[in-house]
Amino acid sequence: MSARFDDESYAKEELRAEIGSLILGDELQIGHEFGQHAAYVDHWVKVLQDDPKEIIRASRDAEKINDFVMGFEKQSSNMINHQYNINTIKSISSEQIQSGMNFFPDI
Repeated sequence: MSARFDDESYAKEELRAEIGSLILGDELQIGHEFGQHAAYVDHWVKVLQDDPKEIIRASRDAEKINDFVMGFEKQSSNMINHQYNINTIKSISSEQIQSGMNFFPDI
């Protein structure tokens, strides 16, 4: 979607963005600043009065947005953990490896 500020399609787009930012703020525990978005409220009210089911569609889309964004966070976290594990393995000395092998003499 892409439209002007006063268009219905723009209001729908912004409604999805607002719900998505609420979900993300909660999931990331960073909160949400409602005051920054007050300018859009009148447009959302009009859209929802015209079609009350729009809130359901907007919420569903916002959840997809959240899943998409959090997928990057999860991927990034996995990469950091993987790098940590590689660095930990690299830091193990040959003496530590040998003492570990002595712990399991049948290996």
